[in-house]
Amino acid sequence: MWIKINEPTHGNKVWMVDGKAVQIRCFLCGRFFTLFQSKKGKPYGVCTFCGYQIFFRMGEGISRLIRAARNPEVKSVQFMEVENAGTLGNRGGGTTEEGKGA
Repeated sequence: MWIKINEPTHGNKVWMVDGKAVQIRCFLCGRFFTLFQSKKGKPYGVCTFCGYQIFFRMGEGISRLIRAARNPEVKSVQFMEVENAGTLGNRGGGTTEEGKGA
């Protein structure tokens, strides 16, 4: 079940794998947050609940992230299931019920 949250995009493009937006789980609060694309096309994100930021700058880390997003057994990375994920506006990413307080 998805819970919509306000996740401001400030016009940033959502980072995608296989045409789908990617979310990762915050290691501090357990909620999922959406990854965006930097000016150089690299993924980065901010947990809108606790403020944790992550930047993927090296090719090896980005490759591992892509493999994790494609692997359904990896529970800390998921594809975002919303319409028009590439143009979120303020629709926000979301989180899962089980991600709360994990």
